[in-house]
Amino acid sequence: MASWSPRFENVLRSSSKMLGEDVPLDPDTRLFKLGIDSIQIVELIVALEDEFRLDIPQELLSPAAFATPGAIWELLCTVDPTLVDVKVRE
Repeated sequence: MASWSPRFENVLRSSSKMLGEDVPLDPDTRLFKLGIDSIQIVELIVALEDEFRLDIPQELLSPAAFATPGAIWELLCTVDPTLVDVKVRE
């Protein structure tokens, strides 16, 4: 099981119709395999910025940063290092 905020997982799951509560979410699964397309990635960026009240700098927005759930969580922790200490779901 991944180590990240339940808030992050909720936002991510709401971005894909294929990600019901019963579907395991692996940090290394490609977002496109989860049914998340490029338009939904843009929506996901906005949703994450709203949920975590942060602005992801333009220079950090890359396909690699949004390739997998693990990469996205790592990006969020880079933008806001306090997220590293957030209670996580293990």
